[in-house]
Amino acid sequence: MKLWLLEIVGCIDYDWCDGFVVRAKNEVEARRQASEAAGAEGPGTWTDPRHSSCKELIKKGHAGIVLQSFNAG
Repeated sequence: MKLWLLEIVGCIDYDWCDGFVVRAKNEVEARRQASEAAGAEGPGTWTDPRHSSCKELIKKGHAGIVLQSFNAG
């Protein structure tokens, strides 16, 4: 299984999920899992590449936070 980083493209609003880190076999499965956990942004946000990005996380890279999601209302 691979790790995937999904993030909203564009502006976000209250009660929205704005990012996920998902373990899945491929991008389609990662997007499906994120869509099932969607907030007020709606599940289509996570399955549509125009509204969200989906990047495979690899072991190489700089040390640091992968995702901090803070959108309190």
